Amino acid sequence: MRVTRFLLVFLTIIIFAATVSAQSTPWESSGNVLLSGTFNFRQVAWFISDPLGNFDPRLLNEAVTLYGNITFDGLRDVNGNGHYTLLASNFDSSVGVLQQFSTSGTYRISASGLGFLTNPIFTNGGAVWGTVSNGIFIGSSTEDGVNDLFVAAKTPATIPTAATFTGSYAVAEMNFPSLSLATVRDAMFQMNPDGAGNLGTLNVTGYIGNGNAAVTQTITGARYSFNASGLGTLTFGGTLTNQNLVAGSRLFYMSPDKRLIFGGSVAGFDLFVGVLAPPTTTAPPDLLSGLYYQAGVDEDLSNLSAGASNLSSYFGSFQATGGTIVGHQRLLTGYNGSLANYTAFDYTYSDTLLVNTDGTQNDFFGQHHVIGAGGDIRVGIGQGVVPGINVALRAPAFTGPGVFLSPTGAINWFSSAPFSVGVSPGAFVALSGTGLANVNLTNPAMPFTLGNVQVVVNDRAAPIYRVSPTSIIFVVPYATTGTVASIKVINNGVASDTRTFFATLTTPGVLADNGGAGRVTAQHLDFSLVTTANPAKPGEIILFYVEGLGAVNPAVADGVAAPLTPLSPVVANLAATVDGVQTPIIFAGLTPTLIADYAFITTIPVGTVPGDAFLNIAGPDSLTSEATVPIGGTTLISQPESEGVQAEQVRGPRAARPPHVIAQTESPQSAGGPVMVATPWGGAVPARRIDTDNLTGR
Repeated sequence: MRVTRFLLVFLTIIIFAATVSAQSTPWESSGNVLLSGTFNFRQVAWFISDPLGNFDPRLLNEAVTLYGNITFDGLRDVNGNGHYTLLASNFDSSVGVLQQFSTSGTYRISASGLGFLTNPIFTNGGAVWGTVSNGIFIGSSTEDGVNDLFVAAKTPATIPTAATFTGSYAVAEMNFPSLSLATVRDAMFQMNPDGAGNLGTLNVTGYIGNGNAAVTQTITGARYSFNASGLGTLTFGGTLTNQNLVAGSRLFYMSPDKRLIFGGSVAGFDLFVGVLAPPTTTAPPDLLSGLYYQAGVDEDLSNLSAGASNLSSYFGSFQATGGTIVGHQRLLTGYNGSLANYTAFDYTYSDTLLVNTDGTQNDFFGQHHVIGAGGDIRVGIGQGVVPGINVALRAPAFTGPGVFLSPTGAINWFSSAPFSVGVSPGAFVALSGTGLANVNLTNPAMPFTLGNVQVVVNDRAAPIYRVSPTSIIFVVPYATTGTVASIKVINNGVASDTRTFFATLTTPGVLADNGGAGRVTAQHLDFSLVTTANPAKPGEIILFYVEGLGAVNPAVADGVAAPLTPLSPVVANLAATVDGVQTPIIFAGLTPTLIADYAFITTIPVGTVPGDAFLNIAGPDSLTSEATVPIGGTTLISQPESEGVQAEQVRGPRAARPPHVIAQTESPQSAGGPVMVATPWGGAVPARRIDTDNLTGR
């Protein structure tokens, strides 16, 4: 079973989500120029809990909408900050009257386009985090416990008019027409502005409240217009009820290239985004391809009748390639306000990628997407009892001279999770770029200099496994703390530009085929591989190969193999599920004789259904749901006495984890010949490990 939003909350609670420390390294701001000039924007925030922690999960306590103009200076002051001024209309449910609002603030955008601006909704701090691509910013205030969505696009140089608004647009909308969550709805429809004020017949499909059944609506006579400043109005007519999805009118803005429109009601808590459909009747299978930035919000109402709901907003990115999506959401899930157990964390996932010939695409979340604008923009809504809205933008291409480290070129080596997930102590990270090295070298000893190349993280040299002109694989130093990791590459004394990424406690990645998004690489207690022909059985203890589990105690120095005694279990509280059922973790920690290599030993829950089951691993600030475990049909209630693993065994001197026994490729740490290591089961076998670059999809 894939992770649901409620399970995300559940896992977050059991691992006691941690509050990250203050930034020790500033966020890089060379991308401030990406936000330069005047932008139109709309921000809608939805609050379930009030500041005192009083809440009814079936109701919004408050909602706030801002929309108007925000002007960025595109510069960096002596502190590296850019500055903005904002003039907007403000509608707050606690006030009930449309008001004019102005403020100013600062912002920092990295070279990748990932960054933040001080939140205009709050006068006492907070930030909207998000991403910029091709003059469009999308984001959310997840770091401050606020569920919201922020969309901005550069103001067109040529004022739009009725005559210039033509084409076919797919529109997605989410609307909270009242403070009762039972009335929340989303909708998707196509409209065809004709250059003369007409939108054509609108066939609307969506969902209302916690109903599973789709609602349809047909709107005729819908029109549009623009005022002298280029602000558009969509007029649908009618009155909103519990049986229809769209009514009244919406203000809207348009991107300079006309490929994105967005907006909402004058005085309401709704937001829509629309994308210009590509000029073709048959979408190519690779229409959605490459790296995308994403943001969205959804409301899980599956348990609303029992007095529970789950509002989730997020920003992040995903990589779409080869029929697979590997994605990341910096996710705020749960109740807002003072309920401290609910906080932002990193969620990585995999999904099958299938683009239909009409340019639509559905995902495992239950969301329905439309891909338009030549594959550069995707919009979508939730379905069933999880109404929502989301938007994704194709990331720009990055190139540069000399030693060039790509701004998005730091991914989890095991899971292939994209750059926005950040890095954690002890994690293997794959960097990409050009001119990173002058040679191709691999060194299993993981020195701090390899081929006259160094990787520096927060001014600390990192152990390096492999270098080439276009990629480097290294291990994040264990002492990397704070919330920002500043990374640069030095090749023969010449340094790349510094790139900043999130620094987190954990970034779990499971060794699996298809770049971490396929079946796991794991072993039974007899050291045989877990495969579809030799699957794991319910009740059986299985060893998984994982990285990115963070700090350990006792600590191990960077670039040094973990000792056999004492063992070094992870510091972080972890949780795991197989097929959605929580499973006990027998051991999670560094592997003796290996460098930065974690063992993860757990039991397949009794009753697990045969087939491919998702292995989900959660840390205090992260959760991965990518890899699957092939499960057989025979339940193994207990292990043979000679092979059983007891909790005390994995903490004793015999408790070194068994090795990777895949193919005949030696591990980086054992390239000089097989190393005999003790196992939790009392035996000794050659310590071997696959060269993970040779795995399918990696």
